[in-house]
Amino acid sequence: MPNETGHAKNVANFTDLTTTVASLGATYNPSNINIQSPALLLKKDQCQAALLTYNTQYAPYKNAVADMKNAISPLSKLMTKVQAAAKASGLPTENLDNIKSLIRKIKGTRASVLATPATPPSTPPTDVTPPTSSSQMSYDNRIQNLQLLNQLLSTLPQYNPNEDDIKLPTLTTYALNLNTKNQLLNATLAPLNAARANRDEVLYKEKTGALTLADLVKTYIKSVYGASSTQYKQINRLKFTKVAS
Repeated sequence: MPNETGHAKNVANFTDLTTTVASLGATYNPSNINIQSPALLLKKDQCQAALLTYNTQYAPYKNAVADMKNAISPLSKLMTKVQAAAKASGLPTENLDNIKSLIRKIKGTRASVLATPATPPSTPPTDVTPPTSSSQMSYDNRIQNLQLLNQLLSTLPQYNPNEDDIKLPTLTTYALNLNTKNQLLNATLAPLNAARANRDEVLYKEKTGALTLADLVKTYIKSVYGASSTQYKQINRLKFTKVAS
């Protein structure tokens, strides 16, 4: 879970900050209502709730990702077998070309080898957003092209292999299974993104985020008690870092 420990550490330190502020009693009396004790306690509750909501949404998303990866992993090898079976069936060249074209899209290969670009892409694909490039390797595109391939094969009586794993009914069932898993994956992504956006707003939004408030609290305590005071040293040891999502 990259960076998630950083968010949790920020929430834990903000919780400690509210406890420290409470221990100062009436001597902690800023004019800024955003860093008064009641406001800090409310922000602490918001931080803890936002982190809990994100963590709750993260687990089903990662499970759906793993399930989808496992299900789709045999697809490229399966397409190699389908292409070989189609060729062995004696289909006309035009039909074979159409089959090869769809299989290239499913596997993410090209009709001809292109030169390696001098500069790599600036934004590599991630697990959260499957790539949508000219290779058509996103889950949505791969499944759609598999479905198109199955429709094409259904119009070609010559394609009638004896091997169970590449028979048309098996391929059709496989495509339906992949589509179901992909829909489940997409369904977990929307609430995860919403939870992430809320967590980042509560923690990192300019002026009202927890990190900004923590910095203001430290500044106020420094002004009241002095930089060498025990109170300031106690609060200043709490470190906060803005963590990328």
